[in-house]
Amino acid sequence: MNEMKPAQVVEEMTFKRAFERCVREKYVTFSGRASRSEYWKFMLIYVVILFIAQALDAGFFPHTVDETGMGGTITTIVTILLFLPAFTAQIRRLHDIGKSGWWILWELLPFIGTLVLLYFLVKPSEKGTNKYGPQPSETL
Repeated sequence: MNEMKPAQVVEEMTFKRAFERCVREKYVTFSGRASRSEYWKFMLIYVVILFIAQALDAGFFPHTVDETGMGGTITTIVTILLFLPAFTAQIRRLHDIGKSGWWILWELLPFIGTLVLLYFLVKPSEKGTNKYGPQPSETL
């Protein structure tokens, strides 16, 4: 006899949902997994918010901005608020491909480390459950 498996619940990862998950639900959560969709959609929103913050700094606080556009008051506040969710999302993304969060240390190697980490961050999810938890699409 064939046994029927329960239907798998797949949640659509919208930009709003990715941001909510990373900032509200998993702000300081290092465990578990983050799908490619969750990670990259959150990072795109993060970059857009940083650009907006830099533009606001240039307009309202030009004396606080250095020649790179960084260092402004608003940009600093946004960076402080969103650094941890971005960091933990990156670790959960590494978990999703079966890598330890310690692989994030590749970022300390200029250029080569960034390329190695980028390669890992764009890899497809490891199928099924791995040692870091169930595949994100398998989770409610």
